[in-house]
Amino acid sequence: NGLISASYHSALSLAAAEGDITITNNAGAMISARSSNSTATINLNTAGSTTAGDIIVTNAGTIQALGAPYNNAANTFSHHTLRLSNITNGGTVTINNSGTIEAGASNAINLNGTTDPITLTNSGTIKVETIGAISGRGTTNLTIVNSGTITGAGTTHKSGTDPLEQGSIVLHNLNASGGSGASITNSGTIQAGGNNYHAITIGTADTGSAGYANVTITNSGTIAGDQTTGNGVEGHAIRVFADS
Repeated sequence: NGLISASYHSALSLAAAEGDITITNNAGAMISARSSNSTATINLNTAGSTTAGDIIVTNAGTIQALGAPYNNAANTFSHHTLRLSNITNGGTVTINNSGTIEAGASNAINLNGTTDPITLTNSGTIKVETIGAISGRGTTNLTIVNSGTITGAGTTHKSGTDPLEQGSIVLHNLNASGGSGASITNSGTIQAGGNNYHAITIGTADTGSAGYANVTITNSGTIAGDQTTGNGVEGHAIRVFADS
């Protein structure tokens, strides 16, 4: 139980690491870095590309991306926090969070391009100050079980204005291919924090992109978009675009 920190980039850089990987952050402990848009506080991008393994991240403490992103001192949490992207070689990915995973200018959890089975269980808090909490672009076999809180201001890119990016959980195939097969079970809260954004966004409005298919959502909790303007068009709890 202690502190792992870096003033920039990654606190734990395990990009392209091989085999079984287990990371445990206990209650009262913290892993923190400023991060950047190409890394993360914990960076596991392309892990297992040569030797597949089971990747397990368990957090009961705090994992945060801390800094002043995009030259904006008002954003106190920065960039990706947990990056498990482009993992495709036949292992499994398991994330168990009962603590806090937090970012500000990019995703708290970036799963983009991972086709190995992912199970994300959250009984704690996953939150972002300015954008989408969880990005699952191009994922396959993604399971999210939430009894805690998942919240984001709503877009997976800080400057993103495309409606397909505007969700606290985002599943689509723009600039990717083959994403499908997600299950979201919620007994907690999944909520957009502002700017007329959706809580969950599925698919794209882009005619050149394949839709994100076969998504099952089971809800006994709260799924809420942000209806700042109350126009009935923006800020849905669940927004499914025409290609999905």
